[in-house]
Amino acid sequence: MGRHRKNTCSKDWKLNRRIYEDSLTEDGFNYEHFYNGVNYCTPALTLEKHNHYDECIKYLNTGEKWLDIGCGCGYILKNAINDGIEPYGIDVVDESVKMATQNGIKAIKCSACESYPYDDEYFDFITAIDVLEHLLIDDVSKALKEIYRVLKPGKHLLFASCPGDPDNLRADDDWKRYFHLTYQSVEKWQQLYEEHNFIFVKETSHYGVLLRKE
Repeated sequence: MGRHRKNTCSKDWKLNRRIYEDSLTEDGFNYEHFYNGVNYCTPALTLEKHNHYDECIKYLNTGEKWLDIGCGCGYILKNAINDGIEPYGIDVVDESVKMATQNGIKAIKCSACESYPYDDEYFDFITAIDVLEHLLIDDVSKALKEIYRVLKPGKHLLFASCPGDPDNLRADDDWKRYFHLTYQSVEKWQQLYEEHNFIFVKETSHYGVLLRKE
């Protein structure tokens, strides 16, 4: 089970653009329609590739709960089971949720900016790796509020949001336009986290930022 090891996202950028345009609504962006439409099913290997997993596990104890936002198929997160941690995940892509569940993760289908079906202060650690930049800026704030709500006081989280400058994008059909919906510098990402009451602890690898909830 769980042998999917690469992103099966469609590379038909013209088709992706049409799906992107169809996902724009008067109420905002339909993430479920877009990411399922382009089959953005990721193995979520960045937890390992950029040493995020090793950093996260330092702040977790046996029996604690770890929530990964945008968990993908959870190929690295599943290692937490052997470390005595309960791994939870949310993702908007049907196939990702299916694969993550097969990998032993308590995964559910949910957008990062929706209300999470968890009690207040439920989790001991939360990650959002290469996720928040896939949301519109107003939806980033919604996600941060939900993340803050479900994290226990005094506990940590790790965000890694890919920075960028919208003025440096190439032609209008640049594929990144249809995946990264919020472009801003590392400094602005950190400022946004702190505006939502997270306490800066330190920078980690590959744009990672370790934060704490007081």
